[in-house]
Amino acid sequence: MDKNLEDIIVEILSERKMTITTVESCTGGLLMGRIINSSGASACVNEGYITYSNEAKHRLVGVSNDTLNKYGAVSEETAREMAVGGAKAANSNVALAITGMAFGRNSFKAGRSCIYWLLCGWQGDCQKMSVQWKSYGSTKSDSGNCA
Repeated sequence: MDKNLEDIIVEILSERKMTITTVESCTGGLLMGRIINSSGASACVNEGYITYSNEAKHRLVGVSNDTLNKYGAVSEETAREMAVGGAKAANSNVALAITGMAFGRNSFKAGRSCIYWLLCGWQGDCQKMSVQWKSYGSTKSDSGNCA
């Protein structure tokens, strides 16, 4: 049987006795929901934050108001501060942060795209990935240097 990504995450973190937290905006807890549904998640899941508003991003995980004002909620800079702040606030080894925007289902049909930033904070360092949906049901993913 093939393992899904969340099972692999839980397995690796549990073996290494590491903990994970999530800081989610546009996904509203869906990522953590996937992780905690994985068998053995209680060995590595620390806590999760839903930071939909800018105020919550600032209050719960310390995203600076300067960053939010200069770059906006949907930016690499904000996602980075979400990941680092979430790991620190939860005292976790790993934090996954997601922020993004969607234009609604009808916008997909009109050719508008959705942009999501995912940053993985790991002991003070972050790796980034952006995912851009070009049309409903199809995805384009870029990792590394994201514009």
